[in-house]
Amino acid sequence: MGVCDAFTKSAVYWHHTHGIHITGVAIFPSDKEAGHQASGLFAGSDMVKALINSHQLDIKHWLDELTTILKYKDLEAVHAEGKTFSLLPASSTAPNGSLLCNGKPARDRNRKVAPMMISEMFAEASHLLKTSNSRWLTMLDILYTEKLCIHDWPTGVPPPGPDFDLKALSASQLHALVALYLRLHLGAMYEAELGLDDNNNDSEAEAAKVKKHKGKSKKSGDKGRKKGAVVEEPSVILHISRWPESDILTVETQATSMCLIPLVIDTNSKVVCSLQDSEKFIKDLLQDNTQDDTPRCHIK
Repeated sequence: MGVCDAFTKSAVYWHHTHGIHITGVAIFPSDKEAGHQASGLFAGSDMVKALINSHQLDIKHWLDELTTILKYKDLEAVHAEGKTFSLLPASSTAPNGSLLCNGKPARDRNRKVAPMMISEMFAEASHLLKTSNSRWLTMLDILYTEKLCIHDWPTGVPPPGPDFDLKALSASQLHALVALYLRLHLGAMYEAELGLDDNNNDSEAEAAKVKKHKGKSKKSGDKGRKKGAVVEEPSVILHISRWPESDILTVETQATSMCLIPLVIDTNSKVVCSLQDSEKFIKDLLQDNTQDDTPRCHIK
């Protein structure tokens, strides 16, 4: 109670000398008993003290709520666990409300949505994929292992693989990657957000590229706002499907054409990644070739 006592003495002084009514709350968000004893309300006038004493039950509930909120340090996390508090506004009941910008730049929201979207696509193809940015780097190996192929990858957006960097994508590329997914899940709410955020500054994306290619000389006049690659929004949403039986048979028979089996096909029907782009496939292939000295296919 030492904390509250110290503040109470100060509040009493200001009330007696200047007639100012001061009240406040001290909270120590810890599970320790000492923390609970240190928490409480303080006041400097008898009138305010009387008001506090007459609402002890309400104040205790209020302090418990406030202490719990401070423990979380994240109001969204509080709502996500289904907790509701009288001190907090009710969580959004809008369907898929977490996909909205919610005051953040569209590019930040799109970067957050991209892993969620691709994980959902894999789930629809009967394969669970963790929502992790690192998964982009090994995605070709996963496609190879699970005998899957990504169709209608947005043309102009770098495909997944060892060199993929979500942070290096321009605002336009991020938009092309997730726009149709957002339209599908948000409908009119997504349309309402368009045009509200005109931040097409790709300085962060360009910085990620520079970091990835250290040692290259910088051109003069490249400071300030940057605008990265501009990509058209596709008319079809990407999806993931299993290989046709013919491709499965090609691998099983170790045909020389198996290296060309598509793993990623863009919206222009161009194969942008094939089996030979999978590091795991190459490793398995080299191991097989070493065992029987019979080359299965030519590696690019």
